This record gives sequence, structure tokens and C-alpha cells, in this order.
Amino acid sequence: MSNEVMTCEFCGEATSTDSVSLAIWSAQGLVLVEDIPAQVCSDCDEQFYDEATQTRLRSLATGGFSSRRKVRELTVPVFSLNEEEAPAKDEAAAASVSQEAERQIA
Repeated sequence: MSNEVMTCEFCGEATSTDSVSLAIWSAQGLVLVEDIPAQVCSDCDEQFYDEATQTRLRSLATGGFSSRRKVRELTVPVFSLNEEEAPAKDEAAAASVSQEAERQIA
């Protein structure tokens, strides 16, 4: 992607060249793609990709995510906006972690 400054199609502000990440839902679950060259709006943070990058992303997403190309794995916390369910899940998860820690100590 060139370092050429472009104007954001949505808000009209200038963009700058940056490296971004993109989360994609696939048959294998949630996948994170990093190190994507993009033009990013300085105001609304909209991301724009050149044709070559779009083609590579489309190819990766439609061709499946080979474990041979995996760089690393992340474990991410999951939050709920349903406040009635959130504490129960958090308490169960904490109890599970606590039990696992106790097993490792014993």
C-alpha cells in the first residue's frame, strides 16, 4: 500500500498508512489476521485496503485458515451485556480456575 494520503470516503478527513488487524468469523471460529497494510482515517478510524490486500484477505478467508500458517493463538475474555447472566458465568469461571489451580498445587 502506498504512503499516499487519501481522503476518507465516509467523513472526508485525511488517512495515513498503518498496519491493522482484522477479526474474521470462519468455519473454524474466530480468526485474527494481523499485519494488514491499510489506510486508516485519522478521524473515524475507517480502514481502507488496496486491491492486492483485498485479494489476499479474500483468498485467506475463502480458502480456509491452514494451521501451518498460524503464527500464534490468543485466549480472549468474553463479556455479556446481559447483566443477569454475567455474574453467574464469571463466578463459575472463577471457581473452575480456582479448582484447576488447587489440582496443580496438590
